Amino acid sequence: MKRSLILFLLPAALMAQQTRPPANLSSKESREHAEKLIADIPSTPIRFAPPPVRQTTLPSGATMLVTEEKSLPFLTVELHFKGGNSLEKVDHAGLWDAATSLLAVDGAGSRSGDEIAEEMSRLGARFSIRGDHESWVVSITALKWNFPKAFAIVSDILLKPKLSEERLAVILDGMETDIDQRNNRPESIAGRRLLEVMYPNSRRGYVLQKTDLKKITPQLIREDLNRRLYAPGVIVACAGDVSSVPVESMVNGLLAQFPAKSAPEQIQKPAGAPLLAGKILLVTAEVPQASVAMGTILPGHSSEDFYALQVANHILGGNSFNSRLMKEVRTARGLAYYSMSRTTFFKDDGRLTAASGTRSEQANETVKLMLEIIGGMRQPADAVELNLARESILNSLVFLYDDPESFLQSQVRFKLHGMPDDYLARYADHIRALTAEDVSRAYARHVHSDMTIVVVGPKSLAPELQKIRPVVMVTPEGKLP
Repeated sequence: MKRSLILFLLPAALMAQQTRPPANLSSKESREHAEKLIADIPSTPIRFAPPPVRQTTLPSGATMLVTEEKSLPFLTVELHFKGGNSLEKVDHAGLWDAATSLLAVDGAGSRSGDEIAEEMSRLGARFSIRGDHESWVVSITALKWNFPKAFAIVSDILLKPKLSEERLAVILDGMETDIDQRNNRPESIAGRRLLEVMYPNSRRGYVLQKTDLKKITPQLIREDLNRRLYAPGVIVACAGDVSSVPVESMVNGLLAQFPAKSAPEQIQKPAGAPLLAGKILLVTAEVPQASVAMGTILPGHSSEDFYALQVANHILGGNSFNSRLMKEVRTARGLAYYSMSRTTFFKDDGRLTAASGTRSEQANETVKLMLEIIGGMRQPADAVELNLARESILNSLVFLYDDPESFLQSQVRFKLHGMPDDYLARYADHIRALTAEDVSRAYARHVHSDMTIVVVGPKSLAPELQKIRPVVMVTPEGKLP
């Protein structure tokens, strides 16, 4: 399905490249040209129903979700654990990132890391361990007739990891290289420092330092892993020809050996007040292309305003060339190489971020225009914008059904966020029921004029930015006041 979708979308992408407005058009003419191009792109709503998911509560208290697809020669099992970096204290920053990297390549049980890689390849299997702020995931995909052997190896990785000093040293060297190179791109600097301002004194906003890496040891990783292996909080997602393999029995056997007797303490709390309220953080860097990033805190996934905020973001900057930011900042004014917005929702809170890449001498004008467009979202959208946003959001749901694995991953996320069992089935009804007034009211409740602003560019930008808000200047690695 992925290949057919790419082939379907490719002509539209090529058309967009071939229909750029002539360079000599005025701003008004450029806007009209863009709107005509967009109007010619059809948006037909796609109707579909979620595939059936079987849910079981295991003896350990874990939850198992199964989507059966007998036509597949392989199956995937993922163990989703609550709490990723949210379980990490600032004093232990980087510990879990190093741990997940080490577990993925190191030895376990009687096998070395190289032997595990060779055996998994022979079995037609792949294994990964990944994490984010809210959760971490152990994933295994294998040919179904080899799945029990591959699962046994993964069980050893969790229960009997070697955690060798030599492998850890290589991983820490790589993390140190990442720190050395993280200021190579202005947009990366802007994104990192925006989170630092939005989430002060927390792991979510903390910027990893080389001194943090020196604290990480195999023993600390082992202790951290053992406290995270808590069976009752696990969500097990299974996709493929699940009935052909005794998956439930194997999973029960693994979970029964988990060492933690209580859930790990949640360190991370919902976002509080950001730093530098009412100011602009100018991160000084001599770059030809400045980067502008803005953000504000939103309510969590289960908020009654979630659906309206999704539509609002689509109109603002989440729908590429159809969005206001792209049409005004890039197409009509020619101020930016890109201009977009994004909403991210967690269980307890969320955030709206907007970003533009522009020439350094145009950064001041770009900031003012972005604030103007963001403020204008408090007025109801017109019918064309609203309908396009609603149908585009609903049509994008098709990617949740692209394969059983992707669909189950979304189901797990809904479970972690405490969403109702019929959340996805009712999603379309919630979106279609929204009026323009619903969207603008929800937006006005949560998106205010005091958005956090970060600009990455030369010091010479300060006088003009000062006319918008007071400016605080730091270097890319400088400490915030």
